[in-house]
Amino acid sequence: QAAVPLQDRMVIEIPRAFTSNSSNREAVLAYFREDIGINTHHWHWHLIYTDRAPVTGPGSRDRKGELFYHMHHSIIARYEAERICNGMELTVPLDLNQRVEEGYFPKLTEANSGRIWGGRQEGTRMM
Repeated sequence: QAAVPLQDRMVIEIPRAFTSNSSNREAVLAYFREDIGINTHHWHWHLIYTDRAPVTGPGSRDRKGELFYHMHHSIIARYEAERICNGMELTVPLDLNQRVEEGYFPKLTEANSGRIWGGRQEGTRMM
């Protein structure tokens, strides 16, 4: 059974440039970083594969770590492919002791997601 009754379903069209502008080169990929489907998948994945879920059944093995790595690696691989397709450099490994030059200001707000999301100023040091 569907969560939303058939008569209440509708198509929601989101313009490609809804979450970005052309003033920042990294904003070209806002369509990927702010994608509702990818973010919902990531959120749901963490609900299903919580670290608090018991490992049950005879002979069952805890493979949550393997699944965690595989899912996140797949999303990052897709993100890198999107960067290549948009003529951008690949990402570099994060060094927590170096400043992150690019700022990030998510377009998710309490009004459209029910949560408050923090941004990151340009030149932020992570540690």
